[in-house]
Amino acid sequence: MDVWPNQGDHTLLIPACGPHRHAVACEPNPLLAESNLPGNVALYGVREQVEGLPESHRLVRHMRG
Repeated sequence: MDVWPNQGDHTLLIPACGPHRHAVACEPNPLLAESNLPGNVALYGVREQVEGLPESHRLVRHMRG
């Protein structure tokens, strides 16, 4: 799990370790969660291996109360 992944630098390392590796990205900033991170995940072709996009910022906000 990558919390506050920003652009997804560390998130993208997990799928790079192999086709059966999965990452969960949880970005609380809605601007990054809906633009930078999904764009990089799509660019590197790892959408099937990364979960939590683009709705993860809503989950973190809910958990904070």
